[in-house]
Amino acid sequence: MSGNRFLFVLRCLHFTSANTRADDGLGNINSMVAFFNTKINSHYYPGKELSLGGGAMRGHLHFKRNIHNKHQNYGIKLYMFTEPDGLVLKFGVYEGSADEYSGTTHTSKIVMHLLEEKLDQGHAVYLDNFYNSVDLATNDTYCTGTLRSDRKHNS
Repeated sequence: MSGNRFLFVLRCLHFTSANTRADDGLGNINSMVAFFNTKINSHYYPGKELSLGGGAMRGHLHFKRNIHNKHQNYGIKLYMFTEPDGLVLKFGVYEGSADEYSGTTHTSKIVMHLLEEKLDQGHAVYLDNFYNSVDLATNDTYCTGTLRSDRKHNS
């Protein structure tokens, strides 16, 4: 497929459902995200080394975020659980304050959600300082990354 054809299909791609609530910002794509996460988990088992991080994606949604210190600093914030070569194993989309993972322990909730199927199975997870915490290292999953001293329970 040519690049122009891909961009045309991407521009015309739209998800909608009669069952979508008006106040649910991700209602149109929640089923696709859940389908992807379930299928990749059931059909592919990753190697020992895994990575957890975030990124931004541009799209036509009303809850775009301004993400400071990122190359693409305006878009949809994604949380991704990947292999070192970049294969996405599980992902989630941040909706802002309406997000079920928002709140005071936001990063811990995200990490536990993305790693729930792979915890205590001997994997080594590489995290940046935004996601890493002492609490995460209390299970049988090996964690590597920088700890922030200003985070709660890390000092």
